[in-house]
Amino acid sequence: MSNTAKLQLGFSPLTKTIMLAKMRDLEGGGRLRVGNDKGRDVTNEAVQLVWQLVMAEGGEIGWELDDGTRMVLKAEKMESAL
Repeated sequence: MSNTAKLQLGFSPLTKTIMLAKMRDLEGGGRLRVGNDKGRDVTNEAVQLVWQLVMAEGGEIGWELDDGTRMVLKAEKMESAL
C-alpha cells in the first residue's frame, strides 16, 4: 500500500458530507486528510451522479458485501409537495 497523499473522495459521518481533499490511505482501510487543504464539499454533485447511475439501471442497484450480505439502493422520483 502506498503512503502517498492524493486527491480522494471521503465521507464524514459527523457532517454527512462527501469531501474531495488531499488524503492518505490508512492501513486499517480509512483515509486521513493531510496538509492545510480543508477540501471541498462535493456532496450534491456526488448524489446527482449516484442518482443518474441508479436511474440508468432501472431505479435499483444492488451489490454483494464480503460477508455475503446484499445491499440495495433504490431511487424514485416524487412530485414536490410545494
